[in-house]
Amino acid sequence: RDNTDGSMAQPRFSGTVKLDTGDLSDYIAPAQNCVVGKAGKETKDAQHEVQRHKKEEAKPVKVTLHDCLACSGCVTSAETVLLEQQSTEELQTKLKDENMHVVFTVSLQSVVALAKHYGIDPEKTLRKIAGALKSMGAKEVYDTCFSKDLSLIEIADEFVTRYKERGCMPMLASACPGWICYAEKTLGNFALPYISTTKSPQQIAGTVVKNFICDKKSLDPSKVYHCTIMPCYDKKLEASREDFTTGKGERSYCEVDCVITTGELAEFFETRGISIAGSTEGVVDDMTGLDEEERGAFFSTPGGSGGFVEHVFREAALSLFGEKVEGPLQMRILRNQDFREVTLEVNGENVLNFATVYGFRNIQNLVRKLKMGKSPYHFVEIMACPGGCVNGGGQLPPKEGQSAKELIAELETMYNASIHYRHPWENKKVERLYEEWLVTPRHRQHMLHTGYHARENTIGIQVNNW
Repeated sequence: RDNTDGSMAQPRFSGTVKLDTGDLSDYIAPAQNCVVGKAGKETKDAQHEVQRHKKEEAKPVKVTLHDCLACSGCVTSAETVLLEQQSTEELQTKLKDENMHVVFTVSLQSVVALAKHYGIDPEKTLRKIAGALKSMGAKEVYDTCFSKDLSLIEIADEFVTRYKERGCMPMLASACPGWICYAEKTLGNFALPYISTTKSPQQIAGTVVKNFICDKKSLDPSKVYHCTIMPCYDKKLEASREDFTTGKGERSYCEVDCVITTGELAEFFETRGISIAGSTEGVVDDMTGLDEEERGAFFSTPGGSGGFVEHVFREAALSLFGEKVEGPLQMRILRNQDFREVTLEVNGENVLNFATVYGFRNIQNLVRKLKMGKSPYHFVEIMACPGGCVNGGGQLPPKEGQSAKELIAELETMYNASIHYRHPWENKKVERLYEEWLVTPRHRQHMLHTGYHARENTIGIQVNNW
């Protein structure tokens, strides 16, 4: 994406999957070896596999995301690794391939960022994005409202069940891949029991596309190319996880084939002479064929980072204590704007204590309390980026004269103003999906939940204050 001075900005993965090493060359230094060897296996000493760049060897290091372990050996602030499977060039190839059925799922955070940048109404922006993508060969364009509803329903049910069964608390939301990467690589088995198994909205969208939609439309999943538009580079790593595939063996396919960030999409259009503002509005498709009048409108739960605390808190209060929470949640600011909490008091006793924790420093503080057994929370919405998903590393930068803090506040305000609040179970499409497809608890668990794994830290992650 472009900087305000016209230069091209480097991809910004979250601080949990990159090294903050300051003065680095554009190639991998000997002390930061990629732990993946040429054969695709981890190596104890990859010194011979990756060498410092020399002027006479101007060859970029190439890895695929299936090789990447997010070990921080190469994803740094000073170089870009060629992530071949997650590029606009690959996307362009698929759009031109007449044998591929290309579909998009567009996040609301990306829509709002583009709407703010170009001065267009968010709902109109989504329809213009749909029109532009379909003019390039896309068959369908969806938004994330549907998959977000499924994710909210599942995580709320998961929390209520865990609370009743006196399971591991607090339950930690798992929608942020930067946080998950940090938890698996650094916290390992300690953190896993706390983490929710509910898939993120991106991955639930992938499950629906590669399973439900392919079955319904008699499509071969290997011929369906599913690209998501996201505010975050870390989502590329999430999509590449082997956990998020459908089918088995040679008939195994990624649920999300490609992730393009907001900034990458804007550049993709601009380099091809496509103006979002000037594009003809297109139809935003519906995954189930119901509610045509709602297409392109944001029916969802408020909260620029998914609204997990918003929804789970209300559901838990009603289901566990018979308390209906009306109006906006009364979030209290603690250390800073990115660390907030809300409590439910019944008969003078605090029975529920939820928090939103954004940014790595706040995550560190939460982890320290967990390790000391002093965390007061039942549920925590965790996001690696300060400001949450609207401030993802793949978003468009502030314009000249505008600070990052000002832009984040404006995006959050625009996002919530664009939302038409509706309880997920009031979505007829969701109700139909549970009735027709997610019939048994076992199938529901298989399709909408996943697992996380402790990953060996073979080189040690050298990040300040870890």
